[in-house]
Amino acid sequence: MIPRVLHRVVLPPLTPTGTVQEYWDRFARLHPDWEMRTWGDQLDPKDWELGHLFATCRTPAALADVIRLEILWRYGGIYVDTDCEPVRALDQLLRYDFFLGTEDGWYLANTVMGSVPGHPALRAYMDAILDEGRLSLDVPPNEATGPSLATEILGDREDVVVLPPEFFYPEPYIARFDSQRASAANVATPFTYVVHRWAHSWADERPSPPARRTLHAALRGQVGSVMRRTKARWDRLSVVQPAGTFGCYLGHDRALVRLPNGSPLLAVASDRSLTPELLANGIYDRPFWLFLEKVLRPGDHAVDVGANIGLFTVRMAQLVKRFGAVHAFEPDPELADVLADNLQANWLNRQVKLHRAAATALAGEVTFHRHATLRGLSGIGIGGLPPHQGGASGGFEEVSVPGRRLFEEFSVPGTRLDDVLPTGIPLRLVKIDVEGAESEVLNGMRGTLDAGGVRMIDLEVVRPNAAGNWMQLVDWMRRLVHRYGALVFVVAGDGSARPVVVDHIIATAGHFSHVLFVFDTKSLPDSSS
Repeated sequence: MIPRVLHRVVLPPLTPTGTVQEYWDRFARLHPDWEMRTWGDQLDPKDWELGHLFATCRTPAALADVIRLEILWRYGGIYVDTDCEPVRALDQLLRYDFFLGTEDGWYLANTVMGSVPGHPALRAYMDAILDEGRLSLDVPPNEATGPSLATEILGDREDVVVLPPEFFYPEPYIARFDSQRASAANVATPFTYVVHRWAHSWADERPSPPARRTLHAALRGQVGSVMRRTKARWDRLSVVQPAGTFGCYLGHDRALVRLPNGSPLLAVASDRSLTPELLANGIYDRPFWLFLEKVLRPGDHAVDVGANIGLFTVRMAQLVKRFGAVHAFEPDPELADVLADNLQANWLNRQVKLHRAAATALAGEVTFHRHATLRGLSGIGIGGLPPHQGGASGGFEEVSVPGRRLFEEFSVPGTRLDDVLPTGIPLRLVKIDVEGAESEVLNGMRGTLDAGGVRMIDLEVVRPNAAGNWMQLVDWMRRLVHRYGALVFVVAGDGSARPVVVDHIIATAGHFSHVLFVFDTKSLPDSSS
């Protein structure tokens, strides 16, 4: 467990006055039983392992990078930069052995770091600076000692916990040029501990002159307008395939498809649910593909329950980038193998945790029903029968398949989402598409919902599929609204979210591929209202 010590580094010409001291005083009030330590120009290089590097640091930022590493290596605790505005106490972070955050999903940031004393990740970080002589190179501090080096050394370590941007970086870097910046209270989320205010205090703590602030605001407005128009055009073009074929048959019941963004995707050639549309159009369920691009952000965590071959798992992982995370659940062994191949083909193994299990209300073996030709209509509760009762009737029409049964039945492992999803990490999106067993999944994630960490649930609502489970699903939809305070939307053809009333969903005996239960409307794109 990380010791209750909070560290900061204050080096000349910076002095702990004004905003810097105000933030530190606030930290002290939030942590009355913590030791508060300020490190500065009183450090004697002879007393530090990295001390001989102090004089070679070309900037105060690089020197602060070096000092914070050895401080945490020696004493443990949590380090914060002087331009971090506290939002709430950091006690919940003490359970990690080593943590830091990501600002953009691509790079690790050392603005806020926590560690037990002597953690091997810190040793590796320090050794990289010692062994490679980076401080002698003519490179900026972020490459010599800061985020770029942290990403290179720590990015693939399993003993490092990377926290999402909203923990420490809910305000984007470009916001520092805004003449009317939002307050920390307005950008913070329930999972925000500090707000990095991008003060660049090592360069100049004084505010920019009014003329410069005005110029920054004007440029940001112009650049932002151009970027928004360019992105809108790209969004329209990105779902239009170039002329030609969308896929080819590879043999061994496999087809290779090119997705709208150019990514490869393997499909089961004999499947008559997803594969025909993928081969004909290069995409399946285009509206949800567009929706994902609107709502998932770098560094987010998401869940795909009923991942199938990984069409949406792959896109989720690409959107949350290197230091985001996706949990994918697929109990069909063959589809899970194809999903694993698709993750490897797109270099996404780091971002995605593949669970070869069904998401259920109770952990244990359950009966899985695999459709002979429509692989997307397979599941553990086909026709609304509970998993332990077996059978494959109910909402599905029995059709004859020469030489084989309509459904093949076999056992698969079942697990509760509460038992496998990380605690204390917000989930931007939980997609649930399990052919009638949606209430089973929801029953197994009560604790996650009670903890308030889910921003959106995307639920397939098809009454014929649910059959005997329909009333349980109805109860859950009403509970999500009345107990958990969700607003209800459906995904429109352009990927936007359109508001609806939950009673309309319940009263309509139709097919709703994507019903959104939104617990935080800030998570929705601007076009959704």
